[in-house]
Amino acid sequence: MRAIRLRDGKAVILEEGCIDCGECIRTCPTKAKTAVTDAMEALSDYTYRIALLAPSLQVLLDTEGFAGLVSSEDVEDVFKRIGFSEVFQVGHAAEVVAFITEQHILQERRAKPMLSSSCPAVLKLIHTRFPDLLKHAGAILSPMEVAARLAKEAAMEKTGLSYEEIGAFFISPCPAKVSETKRPILITHSTADGAIGVNLVYKAIVAQLSEKAESKRRTELKKGKESIDACCCSEAPQGTDAVTRMKVSGIHNVISLLEEMKRGRQVGVDFVELLACTGGCLGGPLNPKNPLEKAANLGELIEKYRTKRSYYNDEQLFDIYYRGCFASTRPIWQA
Repeated sequence: MRAIRLRDGKAVILEEGCIDCGECIRTCPTKAKTAVTDAMEALSDYTYRIALLAPSLQVLLDTEGFAGLVSSEDVEDVFKRIGFSEVFQVGHAAEVVAFITEQHILQERRAKPMLSSSCPAVLKLIHTRFPDLLKHAGAILSPMEVAARLAKEAAMEKTGLSYEEIGAFFISPCPAKVSETKRPILITHSTADGAIGVNLVYKAIVAQLSEKAESKRRTELKKGKESIDACCCSEAPQGTDAVTRMKVSGIHNVISLLEEMKRGRQVGVDFVELLACTGGCLGGPLNPKNPLEKAANLGELIEKYRTKRSYYNDEQLFDIYYRGCFASTRPIWQA
């Protein structure tokens, strides 16, 4: 974005040009750039604390050596040990967002192709360099925001606590999501109370899950049984054949497509998912690694997640949709 300039011999980020894509963090050879996220100490402000887990984090955990030996219950237990009261899978919210997106496309609420609104870095990019394309941007809240609302609603009903006593924190793979909790684009105030970088908690989580896996491995060996593959990952939903889709990841690829659209190119699909990080959120700069960089890992992941499961049934999805509480409450960038 050319948002870094030298002033008095030091690199300075120009706020008006930065879209929080994290490319400077990823590419700086001396690791001089870092992202500022919320710290674990922020949890102390709330009586009940929810960790919002992105599918990318779940996939990362599943590529560790303990894959097949830990369950979703083990993951939740580990997050409880480090200070959370429960976890909520953002993948469930992504299913809601995908359903609402499809309904908006079928009802032709936006110019085609509709551009996804899940990546805040991409939305900022469109606003900064391609404002004429804002008419294509979906006015649907991100999976993170939807997850925070669904999780808090359920927690209030379960605990009897007030909204203010419940904190929802996204475990973030990128700085754009951190900024989204502080300065949201499609709404006035974010329901997510903060975003904690994956880099701040990953080592502790992996260490504890490794201990659990080793304990289970010893137990299974004593019993003479093979361990059951209990994947801890929530899988993303598939859309129906009624809507044609295309996915573009990596900020340079996204810019290239948007430039083509600006020049009048017909994309030929109903919906384009645009993600600033290469490979999507798995390539987030706050993640300790990107398993998609190895062809062997990529093949294994594709095969493992080929079959998709739905968390909500159609009746539940339509009920959520007709509530109408997950759409933008203001036009993009209207004060």
